[in-house]
Amino acid sequence: MLEHFTAPHLLTGHPPRTPILVAFSGGADSVAMLAALREYAALHGTPLRLAHVNHGIRGEEAVRDRDFCVAMASRFGLPISVLDADVPAIRAARGGSMEEVARQVRYDFFARVMAEYDIPLLATAHHADDQLETILLRLTRGTGPDGLCGIPPLRAMGEGRLVIRPMLGCEKAELVSYCREQGLDFVVDSTNEDISYARNRIRRRVIPELRAINPAVTDAAARLSRTVRADVGYLTEQTDRFVREAVTLRPEEGGAVRVSVSRARLEEQGTALRRRVLTRMMRYAGCPQAEERFVCALDALREGALTLPGGVSARCERGVLWLCRESKDVYVRAERVSPDLSHLPQTVAFGDFCVTFGAAAPICGEKERKDLPLFERIYKMSMNGTVKFDTIKNSLILRTRREGDRLLRGGHHRSLKKLFCDLGVPRHLRDRLPLLCDGEGILFVPGVGVRDGAVPTGCEQALTVSVTYVPDEESFSALAADRNTRNQQKEETDEE
Repeated sequence: MLEHFTAPHLLTGHPPRTPILVAFSGGADSVAMLAALREYAALHGTPLRLAHVNHGIRGEEAVRDRDFCVAMASRFGLPISVLDADVPAIRAARGGSMEEVARQVRYDFFARVMAEYDIPLLATAHHADDQLETILLRLTRGTGPDGLCGIPPLRAMGEGRLVIRPMLGCEKAELVSYCREQGLDFVVDSTNEDISYARNRIRRRVIPELRAINPAVTDAAARLSRTVRADVGYLTEQTDRFVREAVTLRPEEGGAVRVSVSRARLEEQGTALRRRVLTRMMRYAGCPQAEERFVCALDALREGALTLPGGVSARCERGVLWLCRESKDVYVRAERVSPDLSHLPQTVAFGDFCVTFGAAAPICGEKERKDLPLFERIYKMSMNGTVKFDTIKNSLILRTRREGDRLLRGGHHRSLKKLFCDLGVPRHLRDRLPLLCDGEGILFVPGVGVRDGAVPTGCEQALTVSVTYVPDEESFSALAADRNTRNQQKEETDEE
């Protein structure tokens, strides 16, 4: 087995027989990881399943990779789940960077496979060189201690599932050498040579120079990551403790939360902890971003008021610092709008939302995308859905919710009230959201999903629906800036 491979049960504390889904690209990294996991599985009786995604970005080369992965799974007698996606088309419909969309498609697929086969662990082949590249890339863009932690060996996916990285202690050269020694074939992604990508420039130009200075630079980066991760973990624990003991959260009308703390109590803390507490308070209050300049301004506030992103106001008076999103009850309430689908694309104004309709052929082999909860997606500005044209009954309308509204979802007619509660949809948005309805009732609810039977499953012509939140000019600008920041951060992850 690989010298620096870390056994999954040592990473997670789970029993060695816990099933593992292997993110398998066919590259040297994932082939070496698969070989190590097969040895591990033979020793412990661990069930393995492979998952491969063809993103539809590299044409015939990507098809070659897919066929290679299927053949290797067959050779080893392992089950494999494969997704053929069209990431460029999805990106055109949703927006965002190619890397962001590819990663979302990939991890949505992994989550679906894990749910279908009851697999709690996803193994990805990140290695020591990936760790060094990630830290360097974040340094070039400006980062704090959290960014210097690099790629974590363990990450929660939600619903009790975990991403594990058992190869983080292995260098790329070690993995390639291992494959050759074991007679294991692998494929090579030609885009890794494209230095128009920042990560590839660092890989091809910067790291060789660093290795000339210190041949053990990957070990140095790994030590840095472990050290900073321990420090950040301690600061996070102290922040959690202070917030529990000293920060008060009080619901306000319109779904807002008033977050307050004693200024004197806050001043007793060191700078590092104080800034983390303020960042946490900003997020609780509803700020879409916590940039350093805003945190510094809030830290300096002793008397008076301050306006923060997302319509959040901060005020310090009588020794108490509090933050709260201003109530936005003055808006044009839309009751009912009938979109004209005779020409597409088309954008319709609906209260403080914009709804854009378009026509597109969905991705063959792609099942319905699992939407993020609305309270997470709202700060990415849009909520999307795709509906088969031939399932639309009569004309379409957009309307707000009514008493007793239900959506056919998962084989059951579920009340919107319960769905909104379960998904944590902010109360002040529940009566504003545009619901897409046809002659049979509700067809699509932003942030919740599409009615059963209307989700494209093959290559049918489809109607795309994108719902965008535009509450006011100031908040809109802040949300747009936050979306761009998030896109850049996601490009840095380079996850398999």
